[in-house]
Amino acid sequence: MRPQDAFNYLLKAIQALLKKHGFTRKANNFYIKLSGNWGLINFQKSDSCTQDRVKFTINLGICSQNVLAFINPAHVSRKPTIAACHWDTRIGFLLEEKNDKWWVITNETPIEPMIVEISNCLIEKAMLVISQNITDEQLKKSWLLGKGYGKAITEQLIYLSSLLKQQKEKAELELIIKQIEEYLSAKPYATILQEQLQRLREEAQ
Repeated sequence: MRPQDAFNYLLKAIQALLKKHGFTRKANNFYIKLSGNWGLINFQKSDSCTQDRVKFTINLGICSQNVLAFINPAHVSRKPTIAACHWDTRIGFLLEEKNDKWWVITNETPIEPMIVEISNCLIEKAMLVISQNITDEQLKKSWLLGKGYGKAITEQLIYLSSLLKQQKEKAELELIIKQIEEYLSAKPYATILQEQLQRLREEAQ
């Protein structure tokens, strides 16, 4: 079996597995909607793939509909890409090695053992961590603690302030606005955060 054919075969096997747990597939993405938010499992191929070698990793993401409604309301009805998620991580950082993990398929790779390995990773790690973090309340807790997984502090402040704005949490939002102002006083070049602050102020008037 050629590497690309083997990769497609693997995705079909994963699709059958995840369908049992409520996920739907679109290309290399698998989606589930819980508590009004999107959970995403994304199979990302490396740019280094060739005809004889497919290299890929697995990204996990969560997209908050409330955050999206404030930041980009035109996209609320769409299934998000992994880049559009407000929380994300690579599956390798959830495994015992806690390191980025990539799988490689060549002409000699036995695909069935790889399917078993990845299936176990998804059941034991990926689905669990998505379900544990997918609610807006849990996302808010993570951002308040500065533990937004793959997101920079500027992104976390934007997402947190957007969520608080949508939830009409005025007292908490005022505290976060002060935190944004303090951050910008030290790093005024964070233009995307400046734009967020300006919008929050305008809508507060």
